[in-house]
Amino acid sequence: MVAFMPCNPSIGGPAKGTVVREIDALGGEMAKNIDKTHIQMRMLNTGKGPAVRALRAQADKFSYQHEMKKTLENEPNLTLVQGMVERLIVEDDICKGVITKTG
Repeated sequence: MVAFMPCNPSIGGPAKGTVVREIDALGGEMAKNIDKTHIQMRMLNTGKGPAVRALRAQADKFSYQHEMKKTLENEPNLTLVQGMVERLIVEDDICKGVITKTG
């Protein structure tokens, strides 16, 4: 379920657009992936001032998920593990790890 998108598969817009641009500026994959998998990009609020305009992209939700999973699987020093968490390992009120159903 890596990068699973809800029924409205959009990235950006008035609320999330700023966060997406910050992730992009820091070298994150969200914007790169939407560039590869978008169906439509639209500038919102074009009839209003520049402060409220926002870019929103609608993704092919299955392609977006597939591409992001592929990107993460090819990332060096990152291992994806799927499992059901049974309990948290908490030390000094900080979560240090998890115990999965398989141990």
